[in-house]
This record gives sequence, structure tokens and C-alpha cells, in this order.
Amino acid sequence: MIDLERLGRALTNTWDVIAYDVLKANGGTINKGTLIEYVINYMDTYSNLSEDNLQEWNNLQRSEQLKLCEMTFIYEEYCY
Repeated sequence: MIDLERLGRALTNTWDVIAYDVLKANGGTINKGTLIEYVINYMDTYSNLSEDNLQEWNNLQRSEQLKLCEMTFIYEEYCY
């Protein structure tokens, strides 16, 4: 069974690690869709999930991953 709360924290953790560099590369502002793509691309590296939980994440359909990201990242734009 997938732990949605754990995956939500992992998504947030991943964004926390990459946010500064991503925002800097994008002029200080990024839209939700672009943010989600970055986070999905870096989940394997920065999520701090266990091997089993990471495998669960990777086994999800892309549409399910996007749905979880949409629930986690609620704003249309992010900036520093």
C-alpha cells in the first residue's frame, strides 16, 4: 500500500533541495507544471525515500505521479 503522506513529504523534500538552483535558472519564478517536472525528474536523487518506497513511486503510472504532485504543490507559481 502506498503511503501518500510519505510520498507527499518526499516530493516536498525534493523541491526543497532543488528549489534554489531551479528558481535561479528560471529567473526567480517557476510555474507549477515546470516545478512538477523538475521534482519528478529528481525524485530518485533527492527524495530520501527508502528503496522500497522509491520503487513504489517509480511503479506508479505517470498520471498518478502527476496527480500526487498536483495535490502537493498547490500554488500556480513559485518564486523566491
